[in-house]
Amino acid sequence: MNIYDTKHQTPNTKHQTPNTEHQTQYSHQMIYNLDKINEMADGDEDFINSVISVFLEEVPQDLEDLEAALNQKDHEQAYQLAHKIKPNVDLLGMEQTREAALEIETLGKQGADISEMEKIFQMLKKDIYQVVGELKKDFHL
Repeated sequence: MNIYDTKHQTPNTKHQTPNTEHQTQYSHQMIYNLDKINEMADGDEDFINSVISVFLEEVPQDLEDLEAALNQKDHEQAYQLAHKIKPNVDLLGMEQTREAALEIETLGKQGADISEMEKIFQMLKKDIYQVVGELKKDFHL
């Protein structure tokens, strides 16, 4: 696996974005990385911090709402929330998590068995909460 060094330094500060290559115990894939955000930011540290802050504010709430939708067997709401979560995790390079959100989205749209969606949701939830903890630690939030 290639190691991506996502550290960069802005011209006016000594603050560096933390190295953000993390691995789970159950897979050897990165949990998150800032490659896409760094490319979009083009050195703008405020932009990076803003994206991280929005992720930390919105995605955990969307996840709670998704869990509630699944508990209520609301396929349409589950579809919409998984659709909303998907680009946020994609932006952080969370490919496995994006795939889980896509699968919940697809199953919700199809009106599939809620128990199947709940199984996938558990992995999605675990990954997102792990990344939330890592982001808070890495960015001192």
